[in-house]
Amino acid sequence: MRVLRTARLRLDPVGREHLPFLADLDADPEVLRHIIGRARTHEEALDFWTPQVPGPMWVGHVAEITRQDWASTLS
Repeated sequence: MRVLRTARLRLDPVGREHLPFLADLDADPEVLRHIIGRARTHEEALDFWTPQVPGPMWVGHVAEITRQDWASTLS
């Protein structure tokens, strides 16, 4: 997969280097409250994400700062 860019946004394909970001994202109860009803523990998040990386997902960066409130997937 390739990096997707616009003038203000960069989307990187999700890789193993993004696992800590994904674990932090899943630790936020507001992120997962409508999906599984609660936040995941760090271990649960790594167990969930590790088999899916790399996958058809991107992590967004605005002004070269990784957004800690979203990641994107293609369906």
